[in-house]
Parts: sequence; C-alpha cells; structure tokens
Amino acid sequence: MTWLLESEVVSEGLVFRSAPPMWVIFLVILPALFAFCALFYRLGREGVPGLVRHGLTLLRIAVLVFVAMLLMDPAVQTTVVERKPTLTVVLLDVSASMDHRDGYETNPALAEALRGAGQLPPGTPLETFSRLDLVKKILDGGDVPFLEKLGEENRLRLYSFGERLQGIASIGEVEARDRVTTLGTTLQRILDEPEVKSSSVGGIVLITDGKNTSGPPPEDIIDVAVRRKIPVHCIGVGDPRALKDIELSSVLHSSVVLVEDTVSLDLKVRQRGFPGQNVTLQLLENGNVIHRQRVTLADTEADQPFRMLYPPLSEGRKRWTVRVEPLPGEHTKDNNSREIEILVKDEKIKVLYVESFPRWEYRGLKDFLIRADDAFVCQCLLLEADHGFPQETTYGVRDLQPLQEFPATREDLFWYDVIIFGDVDPMSDKFSGADPEKARAIMNLVKEFVGEGGGFAMVAGDRFSPRAFKDTPLQDVLPILIDPTEQAGGGDQLGFRCKLTPLGVNHPVTRIDDDERDPGRNRRIWEDRNEPGGLEENYWFSRVKKAKPGAMVLAIHENERNAHGPYPLLVASTYGEGPVFFTAFDDTWRWFAWQGPFTHHRFWGNVVRHLARARLFQGNKRFRLVSNRSAYQQGDLITLTAHVKDRTFRPADKPEQEVVLEHPGSSGQRENLRLRRVQDGVFEHSFHGTVTGDYHAWIQPEDALSDDKISPISFRVAVSDIERREPVLAEPTLKTLAARTSGTYTTLEGAQALLEDVATGTVEIPRQRRFTHLRDDKSPWLRWLPVVFLALLTIEWIVRKRFRYL
Repeated sequence: MTWLLESEVVSEGLVFRSAPPMWVIFLVILPALFAFCALFYRLGREGVPGLVRHGLTLLRIAVLVFVAMLLMDPAVQTTVVERKPTLTVVLLDVSASMDHRDGYETNPALAEALRGAGQLPPGTPLETFSRLDLVKKILDGGDVPFLEKLGEENRLRLYSFGERLQGIASIGEVEARDRVTTLGTTLQRILDEPEVKSSSVGGIVLITDGKNTSGPPPEDIIDVAVRRKIPVHCIGVGDPRALKDIELSSVLHSSVVLVEDTVSLDLKVRQRGFPGQNVTLQLLENGNVIHRQRVTLADTEADQPFRMLYPPLSEGRKRWTVRVEPLPGEHTKDNNSREIEILVKDEKIKVLYVESFPRWEYRGLKDFLIRADDAFVCQCLLLEADHGFPQETTYGVRDLQPLQEFPATREDLFWYDVIIFGDVDPMSDKFSGADPEKARAIMNLVKEFVGEGGGFAMVAGDRFSPRAFKDTPLQDVLPILIDPTEQAGGGDQLGFRCKLTPLGVNHPVTRIDDDERDPGRNRRIWEDRNEPGGLEENYWFSRVKKAKPGAMVLAIHENERNAHGPYPLLVASTYGEGPVFFTAFDDTWRWFAWQGPFTHHRFWGNVVRHLARARLFQGNKRFRLVSNRSAYQQGDLITLTAHVKDRTFRPADKPEQEVVLEHPGSSGQRENLRLRRVQDGVFEHSFHGTVTGDYHAWIQPEDALSDDKISPISFRVAVSDIERREPVLAEPTLKTLAARTSGTYTTLEGAQALLEDVATGTVEIPRQRRFTHLRDDKSPWLRWLPVVFLALLTIEWIVRKRFRYL
C-alpha cells in the first residue's frame, strides 16, 4: 500500500509499518467498522432526513478509519533508486535452413521493406541473398554496424545456435552450416546460463526462421521464461507465406532383386501450390534417365502414393536417383529426389518342394519350378512315390542328384534358399521313416533354417497340411493358428474368390498385373468375376482358426467367416530372420489350365522370390555383413555387424572377424577392421562417419590369396538435408512464443526497432530506504494529525446537535 510522490532517483511514499495483512483489513476491520456505524445511527431518533443520517455515518466511519490508520504506525518511506540497464540476450540461428534463399515472389510488400531495411537499391533480387546474409545486411551492415553500436551503449550478449549454443563477438563471423536446429534446447540452456539467472533480463531476442528439427519443442520450454517473467521477442527470418513446392517424401523398395525381376518403387509425393498438375517421375542411373512415368498430382497437400516398376537388366550394386521432375515456380528442388541403392544379383534361387502325393497343385507348381531354370534350381520330393521313382529336379544342373529322402543334416538343408511344403505327411517313410523323434528333429532343423533367414511356404491340403503340424516345432513357424477341429473338404461348390486386404493390395506376392496406367486392375483380377483375364475361381480352402498376431493377411475369403472374422487365405509373416508364407487353397493349377501359364507362373514366381529375399540379401550362407543403416548423417555412429557360421553352419566361436573397409574418395583407402565377438556367430565394430561419401565393406576371405569380396555392402555418409526440406518461416511458432511470454514478434525489416527498444530498457534497484514516522517530533505531519482528528469530530457533533440526533 504505497503512494508514490514522484522523483527521478529518490522516491517517497506513505506506508503503514504495523498494518495487518490485506485480507484482514478488507474482510474483518472495514466490514466491522461499517457494521458498527450503520447499526449505531440506525438506532437514532426517527424523523431525521436520510441524507443527514448517511452523512453522519460516513463521518463516523472516517473518524474510526483515521484512528485505525494511526494505530498502524504510518510513516513516510524515502527510497534511493539506482537505474541499471537490463541484460538483452540475442540468439542468432545458424542452421542450414538459414542458408536458404527466399524469392518473396508472393510477398512483394515484405520484399520492399527488407530492401529498405538493408539499404539495398530498389528492385534488388532478394534470392541472391541467403536468410543469414539479409540478417547481416540489416544488423551488421554500414560503416558502424547497428548491433556493434547498440552493444557499446547497452548490455548486450550475442549467441549463435543450431546444433549447439555458442557465444559470439559479432554476427559477421558466423555461417549457416549446422545440420539441425535445437530451438527448444537452446532456450533451455540460455535460461540456465549463470549470467541470465543472476541478472535482470530485459528480454531474449530470437533471430530465426522458427524451425525446430531436433530436441524438445520450444513450446515445452517456454514456461520457465513465463515463470521468471522474461519476455521472448522473435524476429522471423524468411517468407511466412506458403511456398510452392513438390516433395518426394519417401521411397520404399526391396534391397535385393534378381536380374530382370521387376523392382517395385513405392513413392509418396506431396505438393503445395500445384494441385492437379501433371508431373514426370524419373529413375536415373549415372545421371541418365532409365525409366519415366507421367502422373497427376492430387488437389490435397497430403502424401500421394505412386508406384514405379522397373526390371534391371544387369547385375551389380545399383545406385539410382528417384526424382520428380521440377516444375517452374518451385521454391527449392533439393527435396524433389532421393538416392536409393539396390543389389541386383544374377543368381538362381535353390528350392526344395515336398509333397506327399501328386495332386493337381503339385503337378502345376512342380512343372513351373523345374522348368524355370533361368531363375530357379529346384529339387522335388514326392513322399508317396515308389522306391526307385526318379524324383524330379531342374534339368542340366551339374552334381544335382534326385532326392530319395528329406535332407536331414544342416549342411544339406541349408544349401537351399526356399522350402515349400505341400500336403506333407510328417510320418512318411521318406520324410522321417515313421519315427516321431526323427520327424521332430527334422522339423526343428527346418525351424532353425527359417530362423536363420531361409524362406518357408506351406500349401494347404485336405489330408495333412496344416493340421498334421499342430503341436510340432513348425507350428511356431507358420503364420496361422491351426484349428484341430477342421473337417476335411470345405469350400463352395459354386466357387469363391479371394478378396485382397489393404495390405495385400500392394504386396509383392499378390502383384500379378503391373500396368502403371491402370493401378486398380490388379485388384480386379483377384476379385472381379467380370474382369477380362481375371483369376479362375477356387473350390477348396483350409479353414484355419485365424492369422497369428503380427502376421500380414493378404487375402481373405469373400464370404465365409468364423468367430474371428473372414477366413484368411493368403498370409505372410516372418519367423526369426526368415520370411514365411501360407496359402489356404490349392487351386492355382486351375489358373494354368484355363488361362495359360502367365498368372500361375507370375504368382508363384512372386512367392518364391519373396521367400528368398533374406537369403539373397545375405549372399554367402556362412557370412553376412550388415550395417545398422544404409545412409548416415555426418558424425553419426556406424555399426558393422558380421554374422558368421563355421563350415558345419553353426555359429562361429572365434574371438574376432576381419572386415575390410574402403573409405570414400578417389584414393580408395582401405582399412582392416577387427570385429569383436559379442556372442557366438555375431561380431561387431562401431566408428563415427566423419568423412562424407560412399563407403564399401566386405568380409575378408579365409583364403588370404583370394581377391573375393564376401558379403559386400555399401553405405553413404552425407550432410543432413532435414533443414532444407521445408524452409518455410514457422511464423505461428514464433508468434506463440512471443505471446506466451509477453514478448513481441516482427519480421526481419523491424529487427532494428525491436532490438533498440529491448536493449535500452532499464531496471530500478532500491539501494537505500529511510522511514520518517508521522508521530515523530521531526515529522511535518505531526501538527496536522490532531487538527484533522478534531475537525472530523467537531463536524459530526455539530450535525448531530443541529438535527437533535441521539
């Protein structure tokens, strides 16, 4: 309760040194005084005018309040005040997005204001200046730089921030190179600075485009500034209006394929400012366009999916560029393309196909596998065939002998890439010799095969599969839950079709038609009875219970269902490192019989290639080298892991594994790394990728004289482009920070005015206080206190006597 008497360096005010808390005064003392006086005069003589009665009440209240104030020890407080400049903290963004050049085509008024603030000639193209260049022009240009002069006259601290917070002497010495912007972390660190904690801070001034690409969002940190009453002022750098842009946001693809296999590139493209425009998707190798596709952009700004299909014609490690051809008016072309790497192998997939009896499905699938000798090496095993029956194999393969029984050793079984079980009786003589223990041992071996990257498929049958594998080791491998109560037979005499699920629509297994001009035709081939060239109907299926959690149901029955939903017909999953596939029907031979080989061969070719992908990527079956990523940012930690088996295909137990690392550059510097064993068969080594470029690594052959590169891999270290992907000024973020802390927001042309206003602020610090009590002899108020008190009582007495009140 202070009454200021106004002074420049000395302030005086009336204070009550013995006053009780304010709530006592307003809730207890004053209501009591009002109640007493009102009750006292209400009991007075009747007939007195109301105005007189109320006036007397107010006079009595004044007297009592005056007495109460005297009891609270009134005094005059004299304060000597020292005015000091407040601390102003200026934070300058030096991340890579500040190197962006804005054209301001859609914002001519802002462009002209920036030219004026930077003392640039009218019409100067602003796209010749980066954002940081414009900041320097406005705040560090001229004979006497603005910030330098401001810092000489006021208490100013300059910092740069991006990846880290760093004090600077001048903004002229910084460059926009940092890979990320840690806006939230920067605010947190500056608020924890000892000087900021111990000083009166007039404001924190952020000069930034508002992007926060790493760390906590600034909105989560700003509450600290609010509690400490530190305003955050924001100077937005860049064009706040939405920029026209086309971005290739992602590309999904297989890591390894075979020569002349169709590579599926699933793209996601988003546009801003180009609704309904036609653009060209391009696939480039060594700068040359090897495939192009014309598409139309959607009207929305959401991600739009596209698919490109291309069959590589030669083997090798391919580094391709997927690009959306830029359109005129795009603010940046940096986000129109992405680099991908695919390993193309000229190898044949080794397949083991096992059936109990020669059903129609076996005949169609067997003929396809053994005759597609350009892609597969297949051995078939018909379990119910007579002894001496010549089991079928791929023709013309040297040292490939017909099988007489199921391969029961790791060395024999792990030679294959894919194992297909048809309607298999696990107690067959050629499978297990009718020995339950041997049958379980073989199934455990198949389980290990899949767990270590081998592919496994099961084609259901009405005699054994999958019911015969209930409560066996292969039950863990299968992607479905077996219903032991399933009856033989099933299906629909009128026939049924598969209905593709959302996962199945784009899965490589179900892709039979690749017409880029009609993406919906593939689904119609599976589901529509009236589609020309559509698949023939099925007439039998295995009524499994349901798919396992995490499995991908690719197709379901169009009508039939159980308590868990529609019956799954095509299911894909993984077990360990190996892909697994299950088909609940065995009617694909009808596709071949009625429509020719294309759809039948295309489907089963997709299945086998899908199942072989893990082994193809592994390369050598004993050695597999992988990196934890294929692309890194400069300075990231790179981890190489080697999976090594001995000659019996068991995890190697040696202490280390040698790997050759070839560094980027024309010199091709090579380094021998010794990967330490972390567990049997697994060896690791980590290092930081400090040099940008392409790295190559491979396992050193056991034969020291060999030049072979075992399981070669490549990976790239590059400067991060996250800062350049969407360089729009994040004006809403900056306005929110300013509003929540009682700060100010302006664009760059108003930077000088804002900084001058904040930096010239002062704070008043009390240095000396003196009290002169009103009851003291020296107080000039002393002689007036009795006069005021007696005057109030006299006026009240005269009025009461005049109206004969009480």
